[in-house]
Amino acid sequence: MSVLSQSNTLQINQSTGQYLKIEQSNLLSMPLSELNSVIREIENSELFVKCFKENKIIRYQRFDNSDTFISYLKYDESALIDNQPPEIDSLLENNKKTIEYIRKIGQDNFKKYFLIPEEYLSEDRVAFACGIPVAYVRDINNLVNDMAVLDEFHSISSLNVNDINYTKVASIDRDGDGFKISYYLNSLARGRYLINYEMFEEHIAGKCINDDEVGKIRSLFKKLEMINVCKQTLHSVLINLIHKQSAYIDSGNFKDLLPLSQKELALQLGINPAALSRATKCRTIDLPCGREVTLKSLFPNPRKFRMAVLKKVLQSENNLISDRVIQSKLSGKYGVNISRRTVANMRKELKIPAGGAR
Repeated sequence: MSVLSQSNTLQINQSTGQYLKIEQSNLLSMPLSELNSVIREIENSELFVKCFKENKIIRYQRFDNSDTFISYLKYDESALIDNQPPEIDSLLENNKKTIEYIRKIGQDNFKKYFLIPEEYLSEDRVAFACGIPVAYVRDINNLVNDMAVLDEFHSISSLNVNDINYTKVASIDRDGDGFKISYYLNSLARGRYLINYEMFEEHIAGKCINDDEVGKIRSLFKKLEMINVCKQTLHSVLINLIHKQSAYIDSGNFKDLLPLSQKELALQLGINPAALSRATKCRTIDLPCGREVTLKSLFPNPRKFRMAVLKKVLQSENNLISDRVIQSKLSGKYGVNISRRTVANMRKELKIPAGGAR
């Protein structure tokens, strides 16, 4: 290959890489309703269906500590959600018998075989696994498909801060001694795409895939991998935020928030701070107590947090204590590690005299 050809190839590869980065950034910052539409369009494409159902090159893998939010399919009409669109009420009203089928197979099987299946199974195999007729399987699938068009309703935020349109990502629910993330959109709850590249090459060698389709499928894989990074980034951010702010998640008390910067979490996750910012922008979660909060609110300003904690410590102490003792209390009780000089400067800023003068 000539030097000129090598240079052109390098430029093309660099351009392609830059394009993929731009596309990745767009996906991360895209409103969830738009991302959901992109995913739905891809998964409904003939090429994806062939790779998923026929060739079984693609399957799903759910993220750890994740689930899907299914309260829109309550098991009796008396439990329907208030203020939901009339389309949902009408759909459920017209599918009472199908909801009875869902009750019969149980919530776990409903999730496993219909809402968030990891791989494609024929209607016959699903019917056998659930112990219901094939006709029931078709009815449940039809209802799930109809509801998928409307499930974005559940990700609509009730917050309206400074005219910003927020989107709810998930409900954080207690799960034993910890928490689980119940995603409002099934496209997120299904997790990542697992692509069997070895099987793909075998299908090419065995002429199971047309030559005309090979390039299109490779392009499809690139899109799926970009969506994977987007989903993985969001899930990793949620998991780590829940771990860091577990006391606040559990209590809903703002006093339990710990200082955390986006830069600190990005470094911990090994991602670009800009990617983390895009993943959290204009997105919210529901706490176990029912309160909706923005993801950005889980990153309290470290300085303001330290000032608030220092003020709390000083107000709770009846005895006169030195800055050295305050430093020790901040570190031991609140995990705030700052120097004695910083304690003194912050105390002066709060206009609180030193221990010897109080």
